[in-house]
Amino acid sequence: ATRAATVRLNALPTVNAVSGNSVSRLTNITLTATGVVDDTTVGRVEFWRDVNGNGTFETGIDRLVGTDSSSTGGWTVSVATNGYATGTNTFFAIAYDSDGVASATPPTSGTGTVNNVSPSSPTLSAAPAVIATIGDNMTLSAGNVSDPDGTVAAVRFYFDSNGNGSYDAGTDTLVGEDTSSANGWTLTFATTGYPVATNRFFAVTVDNDGANSLPGTATNRINARPTIDDVNAGTAERLSNTIISATDVVDTDGTISRVEFFRDRNANGIIDAADQSLGNGTRQTATNNWNLTASTSGWATGANTILVRAIDNNNGNSVISTATVNVVNARPNTPTLSTNPAIVATIGDNMTLTAGNVSDRDGTVASVRFY
Repeated sequence: ATRAATVRLNALPTVNAVSGNSVSRLTNITLTATGVVDDTTVGRVEFWRDVNGNGTFETGIDRLVGTDSSSTGGWTVSVATNGYATGTNTFFAIAYDSDGVASATPPTSGTGTVNNVSPSSPTLSAAPAVIATIGDNMTLSAGNVSDPDGTVAAVRFYFDSNGNGSYDAGTDTLVGEDTSSANGWTLTFATTGYPVATNRFFAVTVDNDGANSLPGTATNRINARPTIDDVNAGTAERLSNTIISATDVVDTDGTISRVEFFRDRNANGIIDAADQSLGNGTRQTATNNWNLTASTSGWATGANTILVRAIDNNNGNSVISTATVNVVNARPNTPTLSTNPAIVATIGDNMTLTAGNVSDRDGTVASVRFY
């Protein structure tokens, strides 16, 4: 007898397309497979990420990121993007039917976009708050330096060169950068060439993907140096006192704290440890003149250079001003003189002249001459 049997040839399930949306890294990306069909029913859809980005599905390398076992709401999964590369990421979708048979290989692929998250906006501080003398060093320190989805590559420090109070990329001047968090994110630099004014600076964090943060900002003031118009001095005897006067000593953005006077003992024109401090001057009533009365004891005869500098309330120094005190030898004391005898009896007899009070207050007596 002849018997008949019916055999069903199972068809492979198919996936027409797979796609992902555009998201920021650390948030979830939604992967959706469409056109998923089978000659019976679809049991599940697996979603894989192309880890090495070569566009080829490799089970030993690529990563299964999610599975949807229900077509309700579409075949879709929501996947965390932690650790994903920024830019276009390729994904694969594989459908399995109720018999556990997978769709054809290579699987259907599609892409989604993962966007870099910008680093956090740093704080910024400037120290000291006031630069006493232009050219002194200033240190900028950035805080709250972090990148939520990667690492910090550098912190860049900028000067608000156009003075508008806002950070302008490509316009404001790059002062320098710090590429290591060791000892903090800082930059120390000389203030030579910066305006004598209140200056604004910015700090921008750069992450390992090259993204910039919003800027942090801080201000710093460079103190105006006090000025001395002139220094007057004259001629003085050794061991006497001489008056030295610094005239029209002013500070345009503060007050004068003191005026210092020195004798330039090594004749190098600068104030250093070898010089003799003569003291601080006294401001003359209702003027900007500062006078000092100095003793010339121990000074060499001839020209003695005096160095004078003004110090303001921010500890800023003026340019050194100079004057010359010409020290002359002090005359010996006027001697007394006596004769003996008071009356010479006979012309031709001897007479003795005797000088008393013979001394030299700034040296030694070489001789006494009688006339």
